[in-house]
Amino acid sequence: MNTYQKEILFESRKKNMFIAYLLGCFLGGIGMHRFYLKDFLGGSAYIVLLFLSMFIPIIGAVHLVYLFVDFFLTYRMVNVYNLGVRKEIEAISGE
Repeated sequence: MNTYQKEILFESRKKNMFIAYLLGCFLGGIGMHRFYLKDFLGGSAYIVLLFLSMFIPIIGAVHLVYLFVDFFLTYRMVNVYNLGVRKEIEAISGE
């Protein structure tokens, strides 16, 4: 696999930072930005927190703090995901 093919493969598999933040802003309460980055455990935690906050109000505050902190962590999560994609492509190509 040549460099051009690797780059095409990377571009098709990487996650977009803007999309991740957009999902975090509009659908962050249900963890869609986490699901987008293939963090199913983190996304599921958002759904559980949202469900529990309907019955226990203090959980709603925890949910909002988690969302606020995730706003700052999303940049790193996208970069870590994309780095993993790059390493996976390098491993596939055998170089």
